Parts: sequence; structure tokens; C-alpha cells
Amino acid sequence: MRAMGDAPKNIKIRHIAHCYKADPAYGEGLAKILNIPMSEIPQ
Repeated sequence: MRAMGDAPKNIKIRHIAHCYKADPAYGEGLAKILNIPMSEIPQ
């Protein structure tokens, strides 16, 4: 996800959390691509 590459980590985490709420599999995949552990994502 190149468009988020330069975004601050807190923005990435918030985006992943929103995606996870809509589609858990997508949110987990996004976290993996961005190298952010799911343990850091509020659920």
C-alpha cells in the first residue's frame, strides 16, 4: 500500500482498525503489508 508509506504510524493504525471493523481479513492483510502487528491495532 504505497499511498500510506509516508503516513505517520498512528494514522496507519487507525486506518487498519477501521478496515478491520469492516472486513477482518482485509484489516489483517493490511497490517501484514504495513508490518504492524495486530496486537497494536485496537479492536
